[in-house]
Amino acid sequence: GSLDGPRGGLESGGGGGSGPAGPGGESPAEGAGNTVIPNLAAYVKINPSLSVFQTHPQLQAYVHVALDRAIREVIHPAVERSVTIATITAKELVTKDFASSGDEVKLRKAAHTMVSTLAGSLAMFTCRRSLEACMESHLKALLDSYLDGDGGSTIAVLCADNLDLGAVLIEKAANERARKEIDQALLPAIHARRKHRESAKGAGGEPYYDLGVLAAHRRYPAGLPEALVFTPQQTDLRVYEAFLRLPKAADRTAGGAGVDAAAVASGASA
Repeated sequence: GSLDGPRGGLESGGGGGSGPAGPGGESPAEGAGNTVIPNLAAYVKINPSLSVFQTHPQLQAYVHVALDRAIREVIHPAVERSVTIATITAKELVTKDFASSGDEVKLRKAAHTMVSTLAGSLAMFTCRRSLEACMESHLKALLDSYLDGDGGSTIAVLCADNLDLGAVLIEKAANERARKEIDQALLPAIHARRKHRESAKGAGGEPYYDLGVLAAHRRYPAGLPEALVFTPQQTDLRVYEAFLRLPKAADRTAGGAGVDAAAVASGASA
């Protein structure tokens, strides 16, 4: 499911319903209920050496809340920007590369592969600075009254330990949204291929050409020798499938921080 809205409860991940009340009289356990994904607490890292959580373990729930609120602030603009860029890019390249292919399944598969990888990577890398700033702001607001003189270092450690987790979730949201957007963008191309296949020309074996795309790129297949006619071969689809083998941003960053990106994505979809 989408990550760009509240999804229900969240395990507090430490402490019960009792404990010091936060800003506005909200206890950590109560604040933990308003979260993006139900099991976020299971993935949030809290360094056991941080003294404030040894004294007040119930405050761990505030870290869950801070990360959740930061994701909500950042996710919309990050996903919107990355998906827009990725959709436009993928549509242009895929419709050009498959302009003489009547197989809409291959067209859609190539588009999905490219757009989800591109959107996810863009979102992952562009959201990090603003996500970190939002996390720092919310942690400071929720924990400041409990922190002593080294509060800045405590917040810095919490941000460093959990930044990758938030970025992974935003990346996943961009992946999902991009696939939906490219499907909408490719509807005319898909319908044109189906229409051709059902027409007399298609039934008679006449190959499909997207004349609008070919003309835009100054390709005129009818006037070329057969050996020079542009046709997408299997190697063309392999170019798009190579996107699947690229090291994912989530794997590079989350792996080093001990974040199980696959498990997080699975929990986010639950």
